[in-house]
Amino acid sequence: MIFVGDEVPNFSCDSHLGTITSSDIMDGHFSVLVTFPKCFGSVGSTELAMMAKLKDQFEARDVVVLGLTTESRDNNIRWADETESIEDCKINFPLICDITKTISNLFGCVRSGYGSPGSIIPTVIIIDAERRIRVSLQYTPTCGRNFYEVIRSIDSLQLSISYPVSTPVNWGEGQDVFVNDDVDNVTAKNIFPRGVVALREWFQITPQP
Repeated sequence: MIFVGDEVPNFSCDSHLGTITSSDIMDGHFSVLVTFPKCFGSVGSTELAMMAKLKDQFEARDVVVLGLTTESRDNNIRWADETESIEDCKINFPLICDITKTISNLFGCVRSGYGSPGSIIPTVIIIDAERRIRVSLQYTPTCGRNFYEVIRSIDSLQLSISYPVSTPVNWGEGQDVFVNDDVDNVTAKNIFPRGVVALREWFQITPQP
């Protein structure tokens, strides 16, 4: 099992669009892996559709999107087709068929000892361009996921890779950010010419660079 900060090993698998190899599509890009507890679920169908409808926003951030079920390729194809019909969208990303639960176990998405052992936990995993897990969010199946929050998290992560900053609670694109704690006030003022407000040595605010 791998956790936040760990590198994702390479894997090959079947999907509703054919066989894929993770290194071929993930290397050098941010990736979002979304697991589904089953095909033909009402909540999951709206999530699957939203992932497709946000295609332009993911592409603008150079993000590869992947879905995953533990059902057959035929079921994934039929579910994608029915979701496209209901939600008026195009499922334009691979929907992985993890029948053996190998990938699900790797990412810690298989329930054990509670509820329905062996079932898949709805999970969102954000992976950076160096294939390291940056975010892992798990949900109960009755709670639909918020993909605007996923995009917000990606924006925060990509910003913090480019600059020595962190984003505060409920941060949104264009709002002020924190200078990282290991950057002193003098250095911060040189790095961030738009100004730094230091309420404490460890509490320095600057406009988003």
